[in-house]
Amino acid sequence: MSAPFFSVLLPTRNRAEIVGGAIQSALGQTFRDLEIVLCDNDDDGTATREAVAEISDERLRYVRTGGLSMCDNWDHALEQARGQHVLVLEDKQRLVPNALEILHHHLEQLGDVPVKYGLRFAATETIAGPAMIPPAKRHDCREIIDLYCRFSYRSYALLPKGLDSTVPRDLAMRLKAESPTSHFFSYVNPDYASAFQVLGAVESIFVVESALVYIPNNWMWGSRYSTGLAAYNKAEAARDYLAGLPFSKEEYLAQMPVKAPHLWVNAVLFDFHAFYKCKDHKPVLDWAGYHALCWLVIHVFGRKLGANMSGDSKELRKSLRRNGLGFRLRYWWRVWTCLAALAWQKFRGGVG
Repeated sequence: MSAPFFSVLLPTRNRAEIVGGAIQSALGQTFRDLEIVLCDNDDDGTATREAVAEISDERLRYVRTGGLSMCDNWDHALEQARGQHVLVLEDKQRLVPNALEILHHHLEQLGDVPVKYGLRFAATETIAGPAMIPPAKRHDCREIIDLYCRFSYRSYALLPKGLDSTVPRDLAMRLKAESPTSHFFSYVNPDYASAFQVLGAVESIFVVESALVYIPNNWMWGSRYSTGLAAYNKAEAARDYLAGLPFSKEEYLAQMPVKAPHLWVNAVLFDFHAFYKCKDHKPVLDWAGYHALCWLVIHVFGRKLGANMSGDSKELRKSLRRNGLGFRLRYWWRVWTCLAALAWQKFRGGVG
């Protein structure tokens, strides 16, 4: 049997009631040369198996794991993949019907390259795919990293994260072998860890800005299916996850001016320090931009989620007091530019 063009990696844990929707969104693709590698990491050994038992399609491969960390489960799915290109589909995500057709169109022309695509947070159960093939625009990896190091909100729409990009399987496996943790999808955030490894390994990626994957039913903003929400609320699951990482809280926060362990900005910055390796490129971090993005996460996203961000806000104020007036003026200017970028993204429909 010949290898499929795409391997859709579907790592899941304790979400048997929604994983079927993710599977069906992949099996229902207009481009059919794919496999789904479902890695069932449930605490209960039967729930997910029973949920998918009635799905009869040879393209679905069920693998029982159980008891693994998130990054181990994601990497196990990668190890099982046979496709030329791999992408991760979380159990709470859905592919638009022509997502793989669009990606296949571009990859046939561009070759074995990473392709980043848009992710939408949807209030509805389904959304339509693009009516026509949207363009794929080339972006220089060093320019993306420089943009990230200015903590531009736009950079997060360009990072080729595991949850909104496809990469050649051979590249992913090579980076896994070279990774300092022996993981391609590593801690703290498996999707960002893979993004920074990719950006350090290739000169350019291609970006399709249209949303090819989405999270339905407002699950991002008010649901137990949101790991991001758990982190904002310092929920037990988030505390347990941080406690299970192979380093101390002090080591984790050593390079973070704002000493807030649950702050998403810090988690991504840790992954940048750990996984972006490019010997000819030494980007400089804009700490005023960092503090501005922390403000945005605390006061905009935290408020939208109804989370208690008082401790994070206290740590931000403490860090700002250690800097002079000129720094704080630059910080407030960056706060306003972050708000403007967020408003522009919302106007364009939530791409990225």
